[in-house]
Amino acid sequence: MIFITWPGMILLLLPIIAAEWAFIIHRTSLQKRKVLWATAAANVLSTIVGIPLTWGVLFLCEMGVFATLAHTKLGNGSWNSPLEQIVGTILSAPWIAPVENSGSWAVPLAALVLLIPFYFVSVWVEEKIMEHMLPVTTSLDAQANEVNERVLRNAVRGANLMSYGFLFAFATAWLWWGVLHR
Repeated sequence: MIFITWPGMILLLLPIIAAEWAFIIHRTSLQKRKVLWATAAANVLSTIVGIPLTWGVLFLCEMGVFATLAHTKLGNGSWNSPLEQIVGTILSAPWIAPVENSGSWAVPLAALVLLIPFYFVSVWVEEKIMEHMLPVTTSLDAQANEVNERVLRNAVRGANLMSYGFLFAFATAWLWWGVLHR
């Protein structure tokens, strides 16, 4: 799935940076240029490094789950029912296994599942980078050129929620299209 989701995330990087920058500017009183550079750096690093590393960890977990299932009675079944195919696709989201009669629904379902851990890693990476690049204070009375740490974290979370909400809506529409055109 990394070969399907990652190129799309790279393609959407500039519009996401612009949208998150505007969101963070609206939530903080920092200089626009500083926030732009910090938002761009945070998003580039979370996309280029954070997403592939997260995918790699999830892939290793998937291999562990399926290796364990292979040695159990549950793993000896044939996973042919629709519910079993859906559960199998969710469990194997990082590297989806071929699913009989999946039509066009398996890939968007796996993409939806992967957006959840990608969101949390993106927020964490972007918070750390932004806190490093911007003048952050723990004081509740931030100066004109500073931002309170909690305000910045909330702004970064909100900006990512907006971005990932868009990605989630797109993947959901893709999933429904796949289900309807099966």
